[in-house]
Amino acid sequence: MFSQKQGRIVFLVYFPAYVIAILPVGNAKFINDTFYYLYEIQTYGWRGIANSYHMIFLWQLPSLCYFLLYKIFGMHWLGWHIVFSALHALNAVLLFYL
Repeated sequence: MFSQKQGRIVFLVYFPAYVIAILPVGNAKFINDTFYYLYEIQTYGWRGIANSYHMIFLWQLPSLCYFLLYKIFGMHWLGWHIVFSALHALNAVLLFYL
């Protein structure tokens, strides 16, 4: 297990490398189903959350999350990327402690 000092060193090494690695994808756009979700959010707004934006499965919580992210970040890629990267990092930490 890392000590606090080692953890800081790992962060200081990997975080700048991570930022440098993601900068080229800044011009990338959303793909596949994300277009559908964002279109539905733009069309139906918060009213679409109750029926999961006409999807065939119950997806109210993820629909609410997409709606809130859209309201906070709009179509700017960096905010979305930071949130989803943080969720991946949280999963890695939880898996580590499992």
